[in-house]
Amino acid sequence: MRKFTFTLESVLQVKYRLEERVRAELADTQSRLVEAQQALRRLSQEKGRHQKEMVRIQQGALDIGSLLLAQDYLAQLNRRIQDQQEVIAQIEAELDRKREELVEAQRERKSLEILKDKQWQEYQKAVQREEQLFLDEVAAIRYGRLGSDNQ
Repeated sequence: MRKFTFTLESVLQVKYRLEERVRAELADTQSRLVEAQQALRRLSQEKGRHQKEMVRIQQGALDIGSLLLAQDYLAQLNRRIQDQQEVIAQIEAELDRKREELVEAQRERKSLEILKDKQWQEYQKAVQREEQLFLDEVAAIRYGRLGSDNQ
């Protein structure tokens, strides 16, 4: 009997590669999210340090120029923090899409693997039937020879 070949093997291989590509994209997106969160943390820490500096400036001799400069810098930090939060939200949305893509790619691959399993089981049954037919034929021939020898 011919050896087993899955009729959709090339499609299954494409699904494997697609799943791996999506998995790599997901990992890349997760890395970008971690970097963006670290950047936000650094900005927040800088804001905290700057706010402490503003309190120090306000407690000392009143210097309007320094105070205005410090307030402008604080406003700039707040804008940068808000921008970074928007970047994080965008990356999180992209991460959700990539997760959905990965789940779908896995679902497609698994359905093909189930089909491959079914075809393998059918192939095994066919091999067993063929072997049984061969054994039955051998037994019939032997019985026929033994039967004709006894007469």
